[in-house]
Amino acid sequence: MARQLIRDFALNSSGTIAGRVVDRLLHSAPHSFVLLDASGATRVFVTGAVPPLGALVEVDAERTKRGFVAQSVRVVGVPTLRPGEIAEWSVPEWSERRRELHVRDQLLRTLRTFFYERGFLEVETPTLLAAPGQEPHLLPFVTTFHGRDGARPLWLATSPEYAMKRLLARGHERLFQLGRAYRDGRDEDSPLHSPEFTLVEWYRAWEPLEAIGRDVGELLAATVRALGTGGTAVARGGHRCDLAAPPRWLPVADAFRDLASTDLAPYLDGDDIAFVAALPAALPRVGATAREQADSAFFRLLIERIEPNLGRREPTLLCRYPARHAALAELCPDDPRVANRFEAYVLGIELCNAFQELRDADEQERRLRDEQAVRVAAGGEALPLHEPFLRALRSGLPPCAGVALGVDRLHLLASGAVSVRDVQPFPFGE
Repeated sequence: MARQLIRDFALNSSGTIAGRVVDRLLHSAPHSFVLLDASGATRVFVTGAVPPLGALVEVDAERTKRGFVAQSVRVVGVPTLRPGEIAEWSVPEWSERRRELHVRDQLLRTLRTFFYERGFLEVETPTLLAAPGQEPHLLPFVTTFHGRDGARPLWLATSPEYAMKRLLARGHERLFQLGRAYRDGRDEDSPLHSPEFTLVEWYRAWEPLEAIGRDVGELLAATVRALGTGGTAVARGGHRCDLAAPPRWLPVADAFRDLASTDLAPYLDGDDIAFVAALPAALPRVGATAREQADSAFFRLLIERIEPNLGRREPTLLCRYPARHAALAELCPDDPRVANRFEAYVLGIELCNAFQELRDADEQERRLRDEQAVRVAAGGEALPLHEPFLRALRSGLPPCAGVALGVDRLHLLASGAVSVRDVQPFPFGE
């Protein structure tokens, strides 16, 4: 009989199972060992010698109420580890990470089903780019392609945004992409960051940002129902958030007023001197100019006072960001000081970043060059502009909105893990 997984065996049936010996039980008769395969672990009783620990075996056996009774055991491989090496199957945390592989599989299936049911087209765009994004706070990985015409630099994508907007300009209307993204720098290796991570990014042409907000709420509910244990709430740090609850839209200015006791109006007006002067004396003034000090204070208050309090009962969509922090978003028609952008939070964790996409090519180029200048002023390298992206905007981009959501963070919340490392099969760089 062909080899079967342990879970495929009915009681009192016979056949061949295969796997690895992960424990030897020699203290009672008959002797037995624990066999591990893709479906789990089970006890195998033998009348002869017990195979060595770590051996790969094929077992002709009958399934009984107490386990499998071996009729014959064939050893097809044994470990040949060097001194000091730890076997892959005995890594201490692997049993938990093994579970997370199955959670991730279900999560990816859930995400794809979610978009297929809504008429989205799944696409794959390049991750090696001739020009990266310009966000001053992001450091892209750079590599070199050695072609027939010589060597030229290429950058690993921090997101697939530019390429997906080019597809929108070519007439596609509902797109999603599920794939890898890459970001360099010391801040990208932390409990909530990884230099290599998984994004799901999607766009709706001819629809407003509110439609993307509804998508986010429905996707969170679909995820927790697929991965949860019956309820729709997730817990972290002593708080619970119901992912099936409608998300709350919260303007940034309101969040600063209510959670940081700070009036954001001077900052939105561009009066950085007045904004800094009104800050609490205990808040450090970091930076040589009023603009640098104002931006530093804005992000410090956002990170320390506001973000930890977001998404405690229901998901929160922090919206209407200061225009200076939304280089790829349209400004709000009722208040050009703020941009039509939101970030979704659950239990203090930012899950995604969404825009009503900027369509004015000249304005987009101006903003990108401003970001380029900020990067250089901070001591960074001037990165080339992505001309095909700008050409797509000049070709005419339909009204559209889009979002990028971190799959590792969503997985972390759904499974109750502490760090994104806990939901990835291998540590970064291994």
